[in-house]
Amino acid sequence: MCGLTGIVLGILALVGVNPGHLLPPALIVFGGSLLLGGVISMRPRTLQVTRSGTETQMVAYRNSPAAGGIEILTGLAAVVLGILSVIMAPSWVLLLVGFLVVGAALLMVSASFAGAALRVFASA
Repeated sequence: MCGLTGIVLGILALVGVNPGHLLPPALIVFGGSLLLGGVISMRPRTLQVTRSGTETQMVAYRNSPAAGGIEILTGLAAVVLGILSVIMAPSWVLLLVGFLVVGAALLMVSASFAGAALRVFASA
């Protein structure tokens, strides 16, 4: 939902519907999404399998703690930059830096996820 909201705000800003007031909330939404995604990815996801009276617990996927930390910190930075941009009546420098931070975080997190996925498929 956060991605969809940010895309709608970005498209409206591209069309010309008051971009100075639509882009800072889009940055705040993307930052909040990164923040929540980082918190959720820090928890391991487990799968419990029961076989004939015995219980076996297997870890299905665990994201890199560093990637989760990067998501949390960059999400927090994006939210702060978005709020500052709202307060300073659109500061384009703060907006551009915030979107660069979000893009860099997504690049690092996707590279970490791709490496983990490749390790899973290589060991199978």
